[in-house]
Amino acid sequence: MKSKQAISTKEFQDFLRSCRNFCKLLESKQISEGLLKLQKSLLELYSNGLNLQTIDLESNKDFEEQLDDKELDKIKNWTSELLGENQCYWTIFDPTENVFGNESPVMGDLLDDVMDIYKDIKYQLMIFDLNTKESIENAVWGMKFDFWHHWSNHGVDAIRTIHCVIEKTEKYK
Repeated sequence: MKSKQAISTKEFQDFLRSCRNFCKLLESKQISEGLLKLQKSLLELYSNGLNLQTIDLESNKDFEEQLDDKELDKIKNWTSELLGENQCYWTIFDPTENVFGNESPVMGDLLDDVMDIYKDIKYQLMIFDLNTKESIENAVWGMKFDFWHHWSNHGVDAIRTIHCVIEKTEKYK
C-alpha cells in the first residue's frame, strides 16, 4: 500500500488523531483527571496503533527535525509530578518466556515509558507535518515501525501499571 492510500483510511486518521491528542495531553500539563486521562489516552493510542497498515517505503530519508530539549524537560518534570511515587514498578520483559520462572522481574519506569512513547510519536508527527511526499511516507512507515518495535511494549506496561495505581487509590471509582 502507498502512503497516500494509507493516510486516507479511517484507521490511519483515528491513529493520527490519537497521536495528536496524546501529545496535546502531555503538553497541556493541566490534566484534570490525572492518571485516568493518561490511561485512556494510552489505551486509545495503543488500540489505534494495532490497526496501522503496512506501506511501501520508496524513499528512506533522514530528516533534520529534532525535539526541543527544553520542552521535553518540562513535559518530563510535569509527568513525573503526576506519577509521583508510582513511577517504578516490577515487570517481566516477555511473560511468555517466564512460564517456568526462568526470567527474573526487573524494575520498570513509568516515566520512561510515557516519555519514550511521547518522543517516538512527536518526532513522527513533526516529520508528517512537513507535508511533503517523502516526509509523509517516511512518517507513516515510521509510525508503524516505532509502534511494533518500540513503544507498544512501553504502552502495555504503562496501561497496566496505571491501572494498578488507580485500582489501589480508588479515587477514580
